[in-house]
Amino acid sequence: MSASEHPNRQELARELLLYKMQEYSQDGFCASWLHGLEWELWEAAEPPNAPAENPFIFNTSRECRQLAEIAQGWWVFEDQTQPDTESPVFVSLERWQQTRSAGNRPPIDPLEQL
Repeated sequence: MSASEHPNRQELARELLLYKMQEYSQDGFCASWLHGLEWELWEAAEPPNAPAENPFIFNTSRECRQLAEIAQGWWVFEDQTQPDTESPVFVSLERWQQTRSAGNRPPIDPLEQL
């Protein structure tokens, strides 16, 4: 087997990031992809969020963001570049930052808060 057949560090981080995000959604909410998951996990490690408030999401968020740095991207469920996709899409960190800067966070579904 040649070296080119093995995934590199960036590809491994990308796949592990997807796994961690889906695992958080499945374990915490019994959903394969929680509505707004990409936003929740990204924001949970930002100030003023504190580890004492919810250490599980804070730690998961930090781990996911570290993996995102290695992978150079973030998984999102819908992206304008691939609007017909019904599964998570990997976007560059630059694209993710543009989405965040544009304030394109999906509205919270009131039924999900029950």
